[in-house]
Amino acid sequence: MSEAITMALYFLICREMGEPATFPGNKTFYNTVDDQSYAPGIADMSVWASTSPQCKNEDFVHVNGDVIMWRYFWPAIGSYFGLEVSPS
Repeated sequence: MSEAITMALYFLICREMGEPATFPGNKTFYNTVDDQSYAPGIADMSVWASTSPQCKNEDFVHVNGDVIMWRYFWPAIGSYFGLEVSPS
C-alpha cells in the first residue's frame, strides 16, 4: 500500500487546522535510512503473486533499493504543502 495518500491527507489536515505537521515516528526513525519501493513494481509483483499457483500461501516483500532519510524528506513534503514541520 502506498503511504502517499495517507501523508497527503495528514499534511492537508494540518494545513487546514493551522498546525505544524509533526513527524509521527520517533527520533531514531526520523534520523535513520528507510527504504521505499516503486509503486508500479509493487503492482507487478502483486499481480504475479496473485495469479501464479506456486505463490499460494507465500509471503512476499518488494524493495527496489530506493532509500530516504525522513529528516530530509519530511520537511520537503511539508514545504510542498506550505507547512512548517517538526521532527516529533
